[in-house]
Amino acid sequence: MNGVPAAGMPSRLELRLEASIREAIDPVEADVLRAELAALYAREGRLAEAREALVSLKERHAAQPHAATAASVGFAAALVDYYSDLDVEVRGKLQQARALAASAGRRPLQALCAAWLALLDFVHNDATALGRDLVLAFTLATPDHHAARSRASMAAAMAYHHAGRFDLAQPWYARARRHATEEGDTATISALMHNMAALRASQASQAAVLGPRARDSDADTLYALIGAQSSGYFDDGIGRSALPVLHGVLRAQMFALQDRPREALAIYHAHLDTALAQGLQRAECTLRADMAWCHAQLGQQGLALAQARQAIAALRPHCDIDDVALTHGRLAAMHALLGDEALARRHGQQAQAHWQRHVAAQAQVLEVLDGALAGLALP
Repeated sequence: MNGVPAAGMPSRLELRLEASIREAIDPVEADVLRAELAALYAREGRLAEAREALVSLKERHAAQPHAATAASVGFAAALVDYYSDLDVEVRGKLQQARALAASAGRRPLQALCAAWLALLDFVHNDATALGRDLVLAFTLATPDHHAARSRASMAAAMAYHHAGRFDLAQPWYARARRHATEEGDTATISALMHNMAALRASQASQAAVLGPRARDSDADTLYALIGAQSSGYFDDGIGRSALPVLHGVLRAQMFALQDRPREALAIYHAHLDTALAQGLQRAECTLRADMAWCHAQLGQQGLALAQARQAIAALRPHCDIDDVALTHGRLAAMHALLGDEALARRHGQQAQAHWQRHVAAQAQVLEVLDGALAGLALP
């Protein structure tokens, strides 16, 4: 089974942590391991169990706090916040946990915090911080610190992938998967599969709507669809998933790309509100534009225009530039289909302007990544 547990069975990582807790002689070390187990629960979507474990740890150490336990609990609490609703504002909590880990001499936890910070740097489009935190994670992590190296490798892979260089991303995806497999960490393998599929879907949409790589559009769509299905099957196989609603949204995007508007809309209507409540507000503009395009394809002009208005309203300062470009591109196609050439032209111009900004940002990310990672001696 390649180390993948049967549905509902604990992962090798969970079993090892539980065994280490039972065998621990030092109560502080046992509680550090309990915090690590709580973090795993969060990553597997078992948020109630994670919160319960953290409440118990906080109560036990309230009278006599210990830096090592405080750092581990702070890290786990940050992950609970993140997986509750994709709260990307947890960087402050992770930075605090890293500082506590440093004061307690906990180098492995410092490395793990840096790796997770790199992932959030990527989400925040903070290329400078991304390069800095990647270097710190790989410098602090020993070769067998699989948790930190898998997460940092995933951050590097996603950054290269998002910057349009899947050829450079592939070795990092492979490195991330190898470390996660060594760790017995099915939650990270699940995240890898989903993130790769989501980025493929995003680039397939860009190719189809904006035309930067139109000749690759069909292949991108096929790979994204296969990746989305594989990710869903994997999570079904292990019997758990963090934020499972994301799989539904990904399937809806794939149906929209394949010009299957009824199927796309059915999934969007079933999952969109939950997805927005669980942290996808940043992408709401593109999802609404997708829905507008689907309604237009079905000749539902009133519904198409209503979704288009909501897509425009969702264009907020925190939206990614490529999502803004994609939103305008979808709306340009929608208005063209509905016969409004003036609005189609206006959205088309906005799409291209934002796309050029995205291309410039991609170049900056590549420069930072190449500079930061070139000097690292990695297996």
